[in-house]
Amino acid sequence: MNSKIVYLEKPYKLVFRKEEIKDNTIEKNKLICETLYTVISPGTETAAYVGKPPLSSRVKYPRLLGYCNISRVIKIGNSVKNNKVGDYILTFSPHCSHFKIDQEDILCTLPKGCKKRDAVCAYIFHLGYNAVINTGICYGAPVVVIGLGAIGLATVMMANKAGARVFAISDGKYPSKIAKTLGARLVVNRKNVQKLMDILGSRLSDYVISTTSSWDDWNFGLQLAGNRSMIGVVGFPGRGHTNPSSNPLDSEFFYKKQLTIKSLGVSPEKNDNRGFLKYNEKDNLSFIVDQIKSGSINPKFLVSKILPAEDLEFAYKQIINKKQSAITYILRWKK
Repeated sequence: MNSKIVYLEKPYKLVFRKEEIKDNTIEKNKLICETLYTVISPGTETAAYVGKPPLSSRVKYPRLLGYCNISRVIKIGNSVKNNKVGDYILTFSPHCSHFKIDQEDILCTLPKGCKKRDAVCAYIFHLGYNAVINTGICYGAPVVVIGLGAIGLATVMMANKAGARVFAISDGKYPSKIAKTLGARLVVNRKNVQKLMDILGSRLSDYVISTTSSWDDWNFGLQLAGNRSMIGVVGFPGRGHTNPSSNPLDSEFFYKKQLTIKSLGVSPEKNDNRGFLKYNEKDNLSFIVDQIKSGSINPKFLVSKILPAEDLEFAYKQIINKKQSAITYILRWKK
């Protein structure tokens, strides 16, 4: 069996390679799957495409891209207990047509009736959900989301569902419109941040969720956070930018306000044997997939279009250039 796999050989150079998956024998704890859909994680993937510094020094070219994959199980090893041939699963597998995976690496098995093309977006919503859980956003609390890419919009939706009074900062007209549909009370562009500060008043915001890499946006976050408030970081401040012109931990804000800064991008993979890690990746994703199935979470607000997998590079360019109000794209692998 041949798999078609996307590699980034160097910035701006994507290639589709064919690689053989030996399927005449299969390890007892493995599954072989065929991909139906993947969705682009726009910030992470376009940053890699244009050559921004990798998040880990271990990342080298050529490199794989993507981590949101819905596939169908087509073969299983004899020790696989929780899945069967024909199941549809969510995994962190990259943009590829087929792959082999260990049963422990399956994130979620889709329930019957859940649309596969919608469920592929589950992890993007998980990042917003995880932001709400790990900041402890309270009902009625003012929350400011900086940046309205896919993750920013997902965070707006999840914070609104938690009962927060959500505000956002974005220069994009289309994502600003979507954010209001998803529950944002007000969206201001970066030239009008003072208007938002005036509306928030002296309390300012209890929580600021940063989803961008801009140092200017980071400074907005410092200004908007109230005393003893929290700045939650889903983005990567400073990635691909020169050193900031001002101190990102300026005592005027960080010390005097006694701010907490917390990274929000990673959660425990699964519960422990005592059940102490309740809000873990696998359980969270099962919940989100159920919410997608019920219609409580609707990915249509994030997805600009479903494209053939071969159009991945076109999709990257649309996102980078903000063409046709692109937020993210789903890639279709099975014809």
